[in-house]
Amino acid sequence: MRIEFGGYPFSTDNEINGLTLGSVGSGTTLEYIQVSCAGDDSFEWFGGSVNAKHLIAYHGWDDDFDTDNGFSGKLQFLLSVRHPRIADTSNSNSFESDNNADGSTNFDDAMVSSGFEKVTYIGAFASDSDADNWTKGWANFDPQNTDY
Repeated sequence: MRIEFGGYPFSTDNEINGLTLGSVGSGTTLEYIQVSCAGDDSFEWFGGSVNAKHLIAYHGWDDDFDTDNGFSGKLQFLLSVRHPRIADTSNSNSFESDNNADGSTNFDDAMVSSGFEKVTYIGAFASDSDADNWTKGWANFDPQNTDY
């Protein structure tokens, strides 16, 4: 499944994500899902224990994989590709995991015990000049030229 151009931050802590999962249980199968160009988090889990694999977060604006409120599922075969110009403009991360809605560090709160395995993260650049060099390099890329 492919979800494109979803997600929108209405206000602080009031957003729509590319794919939001609220208390989804382990009887559900989530596989082969790509979220592209999300206006907020690409994927976000609020509690639940669903396992998921083969997930792609492509050019999202905020966090790629966000787990909250005691999510305990396992996530594997994840790919995050950040856009070199827009990534991290919201102080985003590839992963964000919180114990509860307040982000408490109290170990008595519902702990996030999810697992992330087999993850590839292609990040953004440290500066605009790095992004310019990347863009120029790909503009001249010739797949027939084996001298690279």
